[in-house]
Amino acid sequence: MVLSNTPFSLAADHPVPDPAGGITAWGKPVNGLQAGLRCPKGRQSIGPKKDDWVDLEIVIRNVSDEPNRFKYLPDVCYIGENKHGTVEVGGIYSGNGRFSTANIQPGDEMRLGAVCIRYAPAPVGSGGGTHLRPGKYQVGSDGVTMGPDAKSPKLGTGYLDIELREQKKNR
Repeated sequence: MVLSNTPFSLAADHPVPDPAGGITAWGKPVNGLQAGLRCPKGRQSIGPKKDDWVDLEIVIRNVSDEPNRFKYLPDVCYIGENKHGTVEVGGIYSGNGRFSTANIQPGDEMRLGAVCIRYAPAPVGSGGGTHLRPGKYQVGSDGVTMGPDAKSPKLGTGYLDIELREQKKNR
């Protein structure tokens, strides 16, 4: 299901089933790594209760034939910004400034963090997560930063369709 006419329909971006029953939208590989945005099973449509939300994971995987060693920032908080129905996910650093080193074997995955998408029936405001009004959105990232400087690769995820349902009116 495509929710808007956006340039995110390349083959690498199409969501694929997750072994745990969810769905992952993978981006294009860069330097043998591929970033994805993962939604738990049955959570692509949420709401309309005030406390309904979904935690989407930011994951990476090694798509090369060799072990892949890289540096990354731990403790990054991911948030999303709604731009006309597309929620662009970005990181806000909240850690101690020290990079960690990971070594991922071919075919293995690693969780980098999560972004919480929340239903916001009243004014969109503060609190943990990205607050959105009812509607249909595409959620993803054009670039998850992976390394210690501006020259480090950025991995784009694919985009997932997420719906925040309207409250049914009593008749």
